[in-house]
Amino acid sequence: MKVKNSLINKMISLLFPLILTNTLNVLTYIINSIWIGKLIGENGIAVITNCYPMTVILSAVISAFVSAISVIVSQYYGSKDSESIKHIMGFGYLFSFILGILIMWIVIAFSEAFLRLLGTPKHIFGDTKIYLLLYVIGFVVNFVLLLISESVRALGNVKLPLIFVGIETILNIGSVPIFILNGFGTAGVAVANLIAKMVVLVLSIVLVRKKYSILKLDKRYLRIRKVHLKRVLQIGVPIMLEQCIIALVISLETSISNKAGIIGNAAYGVAIKWEQVFLVISQSLQTVITILVGQSVGRKELSQIHVILKNGIKLSIFPIGLIILITFGIPEFFCGIFINNENVIQVAVQYLSVAGFAYILMPVRMMLNGFIIGTAHTRYLLFSSVIASGVEIIVMYILLHIGCVESMIVLAFSALTYVIIDTAFSSAFYFSGLWKKKLI
Repeated sequence: MKVKNSLINKMISLLFPLILTNTLNVLTYIINSIWIGKLIGENGIAVITNCYPMTVILSAVISAFVSAISVIVSQYYGSKDSESIKHIMGFGYLFSFILGILIMWIVIAFSEAFLRLLGTPKHIFGDTKIYLLLYVIGFVVNFVLLLISESVRALGNVKLPLIFVGIETILNIGSVPIFILNGFGTAGVAVANLIAKMVVLVLSIVLVRKKYSILKLDKRYLRIRKVHLKRVLQIGVPIMLEQCIIALVISLETSISNKAGIIGNAAYGVAIKWEQVFLVISQSLQTVITILVGQSVGRKELSQIHVILKNGIKLSIFPIGLIILITFGIPEFFCGIFINNENVIQVAVQYLSVAGFAYILMPVRMMLNGFIIGTAHTRYLLFSSVIASGVEIIVMYILLHIGCVESMIVLAFSALTYVIIDTAFSSAFYFSGLWKKKLI
């Protein structure tokens, strides 16, 4: 009993700083969205919405390889192999810089074609392109910053990344309205974000160097080793592909919302913002599960993984209740925070009336994904996403061709389909016990 209590206490001690960290991340996104909605209007929200699929793809690349490296760090930490941690971190710094620069130039070269493919409205096309180009310039900075933060978390310290995010949030939300009011428009949001991340990156390098010598940027370990490349690609590529598949589906959804006009597109943007809010606790739970499962694998304590997930389910009860309250109890009030247009609010509420059921499942789904990442069986994560996305697209196609179903309801039902199938497949993988084989 003491062991179980000790574990759940450890999970809680990890969870709350992570919730605060993710809350600050989302708070930045939410407050900036409020600035855009109130100071620029629905056109500003539509600009951010049309950039969203590309930002998801970029985030997919970052999260995939950062997650892969942090999982390896947590496993080495569990087995108390400090020298290997130094080597994988040196690889991570060099790898993230090279890959970040490469992807930045690819996005710059193809950004216009991507936005045309989405069917971005002509009157916001120029602003959308400028925002996206400014966003991608900060891609390399964000890549290295998240590598440091996630590696610190892999060692069990979730407070230091909270400090990083807190400083970034203050810098970001304080400067965004200044840029907007001085004529920069939506581009000012990207500029403020870039400046904040650059400041925090410098600070994080200095603090980590003092506190964690095994994670510091050390030129002696800056090498692309084949063994590390193979392992990072083995774990990271399936995560990246899984996230890119999701991004492609989001691109399709954005295209459908564009066809519904500026009202439909803005409403979809408002609904997406609430999805980000609900992800705060869900992503925090996922990170806790990933860290502890990774460390348990490193120590070869596989029986502990079952206890970790059971405690995770207990911790998810409150957020599920909160999601139900907000989504089905007072959706008009919360949607009204982002925009004053009543038509946009009503369409967004209509979307949430169906998609809300997907949000209820979100904490459990994210925890199961965290378990899969922690055991490094990310190929199964990709398999589950491919199946779920395929069925979602089929459902979307059928509903669109029925003709009597509104676009936002089509999008809501398709989102619900994805979450149900992905949760079912992830659950099946856990209960099958197949994850115990070929642990990395």
